[in-house]
Amino acid sequence: MSKTKRKVVVGVDGSAEALVAAQYAVRQAEARGLDLLLVHAYPLPPIEAAMTGDMFTCLREAAESIVADLVARLDIPPTVRVSTLVGQTAPIILLEQAAESSQLIVVGQDHVGFFERLLVGSVASRLCKDASCPVVVVPTTWRQDLVQQGPVVIALAGRSAAAEALTLAFEEAVLRQVSMIALHAMPVGASPDDVEAEERNLAELLAGYRSDYPDVAVSVSTVVGDPDRVVLESSLSASLLVVSTSRATGLASWTRSLARLVLNRTHCPVAVIPRHNMGEKHGGDLTHAAHH
Repeated sequence: MSKTKRKVVVGVDGSAEALVAAQYAVRQAEARGLDLLLVHAYPLPPIEAAMTGDMFTCLREAAESIVADLVARLDIPPTVRVSTLVGQTAPIILLEQAAESSQLIVVGQDHVGFFERLLVGSVASRLCKDASCPVVVVPTTWRQDLVQQGPVVIALAGRSAAAEALTLAFEEAVLRQVSMIALHAMPVGASPDDVEAEERNLAELLAGYRSDYPDVAVSVSTVVGDPDRVVLESSLSASLLVVSTSRATGLASWTRSLARLVLNRTHCPVAVIPRHNMGEKHGGDLTHAAHH
């Protein structure tokens, strides 16, 4: 565990999705023995607007109030130290900055329209493509009072970023004390010999991890069919779905990736391993506050 990455970050606003994401993040921070940072970005005023210092102060205070109200609604264990970060900038900028010093970043499930996703992308999908640490997208159906005993499912799309995704999946299975399923979907028409060969490849890939994590019961599931359907069906019974993005670059690559397709349709939290392709960061008006 990195000594410089001692926190779980969660992006929040005033929505129901943000509250669910924050509840999930509290549990993750507690399980890992990490601090929790709640991040909230509020918009810059229109360029043509005539803004006084008092107006900027009111905007900041309103943003801080949103975060404070959300913190008050959380059941925070005494072992978890909570702090907040409020910034007058775009959410994606503030969250990517926070991700650089975090072990995990958590966001709620976005519900934007098709053309918005295509043209500018949701905050969740942009983080999953470019953030510098794993990103967990939490659906609004997740509830902290439910006992999450389902397996951790890792969807292996080829060998792309398999090492990082497998490490995260095994670590999550240990934390949750559940089994793990390595899932690989093969195209319709694959022969029995192809399926058997793929299962051998997966067994070889998992061999070293089995010895490193002897307490995790691992099974391999090679399914013939549409990858999107197979993975989404697995999320019905999983406590966590782990996927990795493509190492290829470009919008078309991300649009076609498995991670992109499952983000808004999953039934369980999805952990995504990004490509670690961080761009230039931009600052904003940041305000820190600490809570104990």
